Amino acid sequence: MSLAAPQTTRYRPEEILVAKSANVTGNSEWPVDSWRRIPPNFVKFVGFATEQTHDARIRVTVDAEPNVYDEHADACLLLGQSQIADIFAHRLMLIRIANQTGGVMSDYRFRYRYLVDNWTVAEKIRRGVLQVKKAGVADLVPDGVWTGEELRLNSKYSLIENIFSGRLPYQFPYGLTAKLEQRTAIRIQEVARCVAIAAGSVADPTLQTNIGPRITVPEDEKVILFEIASDHPAAAARGTYIVVDRDIDQPSYMFLNTHCFADIDHPDNCWVPALEEMYIHARSTTGETDFKIRYKVLRAKLSLIDKVKWNIDMEPSEVATADKMDLWDRVVAGMV
Repeated sequence: MSLAAPQTTRYRPEEILVAKSANVTGNSEWPVDSWRRIPPNFVKFVGFATEQTHDARIRVTVDAEPNVYDEHADACLLLGQSQIADIFAHRLMLIRIANQTGGVMSDYRFRYRYLVDNWTVAEKIRRGVLQVKKAGVADLVPDGVWTGEELRLNSKYSLIENIFSGRLPYQFPYGLTAKLEQRTAIRIQEVARCVAIAAGSVADPTLQTNIGPRITVPEDEKVILFEIASDHPAAAARGTYIVVDRDIDQPSYMFLNTHCFADIDHPDNCWVPALEEMYIHARSTTGETDFKIRYKVLRAKLSLIDKVKWNIDMEPSEVATADKMDLWDRVVAGMV
């Protein structure tokens, strides 16, 4: 399982980047990740990059549907180009690489992104978790098991009608530009470094190389890591990794094998907020000299919607504003 698993996400929605490689023996599958208990969140497999290897297949199983995704790797884009996907799961997600030949696929490289978010009432209706039936000639009404709170919010915001008309629910944008435009941005900062990375720093993290300064998040702000790129090591055996520490209690939140990146000019995206601090390091098994890594972070205002979603303490004036704007119900309903 990836270090940043659905259960560890804190500031949902979060889009986690995973970069792994492995030897895949003949006529077998490599289980890249396996999540069997996703609630109370949902997960979307939103993008991937793979080696163009003949007889390799990318397979994703979700909930009760086996191999919703079953792609020939050699018909996919090059490793440097991420492909958009949209595979939703709320109970089970299995991600595997299948080797359909007798030989070993050595150090097979795979990179993918997944989004974790909270259920809203609108999302539950759209996904059929909350049932809807036709009543009479024109009415759509709740059916099956609904809680009193779900019924109240549906009545208050006409959720069923808004969903069936195509107006709801709010969705986290896929495109990076759209993501950035929706934030109250203060500054976008890029860190680009060419560094030496000590041998043995994977086994002994005290030897790791810090990439840029520790980012301490100012009060009432958030920092979001949204882009990463690196050199490609000369060989997989060099074991060179980017490590992302998030806040003060989530070290190694993302642990990325740079062998799975294409090069410094092929960045990949993610969306990892932090409210306390963010610190990014590099580690290597055999060591590196003049190794290039760069990343981008967004500094943005911590909004009242963020505070409601993430259950962050608010000042009395902020609570009054949230009440005035009806943010509590709108967040749970899926209106914002």
